[in-house]
Amino acid sequence: MMQGWRAAGQVRAGCVAALPPLGWLSRARGVAAGTSGGEARGEGRGGDRGRDGSGDDAAAGGATAAGRILVMGGSGFVGSHVCREALGRGVEVTALSRAGAPASAGGAAWVRSVRWVRGDALAMDSADAWAEALEGCEAVVAAVGGFGSATQMERVCGDTTVRLARAARAAGHVRRMAFVSAADLSGVPPLGTLLRGYWAGKWKGEQAVAECFPDGGVSLRPGMVYGERVLPGGRTVNLGLIGAPLERGINLANGKVDLGRVPLLGPALASAPIDVEVLARACVTSATDARVAAGVKEVPEIHAIAALGPEGESR
Repeated sequence: MMQGWRAAGQVRAGCVAALPPLGWLSRARGVAAGTSGGEARGEGRGGDRGRDGSGDDAAAGGATAAGRILVMGGSGFVGSHVCREALGRGVEVTALSRAGAPASAGGAAWVRSVRWVRGDALAMDSADAWAEALEGCEAVVAAVGGFGSATQMERVCGDTTVRLARAARAAGHVRRMAFVSAADLSGVPPLGTLLRGYWAGKWKGEQAVAECFPDGGVSLRPGMVYGERVLPGGRTVNLGLIGAPLERGINLANGKVDLGRVPLLGPALASAPIDVEVLARACVTSATDARVAAGVKEVPEIHAIAALGPEGESR
């Protein structure tokens, strides 16, 4: 298991300079470290809404929040849910994607409400290259991932986040950052070998978040993420058919035995799958709510963050 993975949330020197008060990001009081899980409903802070965000003012083009967030990977599985969740709370959204707006979404209302910026983070190596994407943003969410060769995975899962973190901090107006990392399964054979580039990239991303946003950087470590995933061509696959019962089974078993102690498979069994909508809520809250303390958050803490309501109330 990578030694650096467990220490990735530690704050290290770098990316410095004091910033003025958080403004819209600090409307809530206190700091939540995320200590307990809980089921969260599908409502954003703006009230009830549909799964595609079409039932809220933001999706209709009437977002009223004073802030804007950038979602890197906004056309992807997790990123698209983050965009919809943010819009449902009245937060304006800019999304960075290599292809721009997702054609597979079929012109959904939430897609029309997002300001789409086409760009490849791996090719954006200057402040000017990031200027359009970061314009007006007070928080950023990195929701990019991918598989391939070890080198490709490290670049996609890590280098993209490093570049975003550094550019966001240098911009001077970004206050918080949330990063979709991953549960530490690098010690589970054969994942540790087959996906070594994936783990190396996630570790690198966590380091960048901690260095550049020591007071407002949150790295979320979900296990398997399930939900309805849109495939190229518009077809959907429901990962919840596997993920939801597996989550229930692991949570039930964890209440009776310590699955983390199971030889070889312990880390995988200890990190229950998570609904993509719960993860999206945790991402948006981590990026916009100063009650969420900086650092690395495991699955139980992700649930706790997702359950936070306005002014300390639980959903």
